[in-house]
Amino acid sequence: MMPNMNLFGLIETLTALTDRYLISDINDAHSALVEAEQFLRDNSGIPSSKFALGLAMAKRSDIVFHLGDAAAASSIMEDAIRVFRDEPMAVRAGLVTPEAVLRFIRDQDAKSNVKWRQSDHA
Repeated sequence: MMPNMNLFGLIETLTALTDRYLISDINDAHSALVEAEQFLRDNSGIPSSKFALGLAMAKRSDIVFHLGDAAAASSIMEDAIRVFRDEPMAVRAGLVTPEAVLRFIRDQDAKSNVKWRQSDHA
């Protein structure tokens, strides 16, 4: 955990990164996810941080795919699946295959009106 940052501060930072993902174009959304991944790796004491890390990785994989790098996207998704397989909440939700994960994050993004998806018509 970051020194001198209480749980509220950690969650507030993660919320700000999530908000940035929701309202940004594809490039800034990607940057927000990279920052969120690093933040979650550095602060594994946040409740459900492993699940959140897997989601951030999977969403970044989808963006990288949309940006045209299928090989990198596949590698990132494989890493996300490894994270999910060690996370009971993800296993219970059936998030153990790339197809299931993509359906989940795309449905979640559709419900949240993620800006980059609207402009991309993904």
